[in-house]
Amino acid sequence: MSQQEMNATFNEQKWSERLEKCKEVVDKEKPTSIYSTFPMGTTFRRKRYYDGQKVLVAVLLEYVKPDGTLAASGKPLAKMLLVDGIMYYTE
Repeated sequence: MSQQEMNATFNEQKWSERLEKCKEVVDKEKPTSIYSTFPMGTTFRRKRYYDGQKVLVAVLLEYVKPDGTLAASGKPLAKMLLVDGIMYYTE
């Protein structure tokens, strides 16, 4: 699935609302490079979301600015979604 298709699926199927009911695990967090275009102090995070049966249902990436807001589009970037039992992912 392309990133564009993944973004459309995430938005059209209201994943942000669905993930509120899931367990969120930050499994990677690091400062962005000083050479990146993001403001100094921005942090990269990868989050995994698990449903009530402990099944991985989504992986999201985000860049968090020092003020706590999301950088770039202001939305997390979906990299994996479990839709109707099928795992879709993009690099």
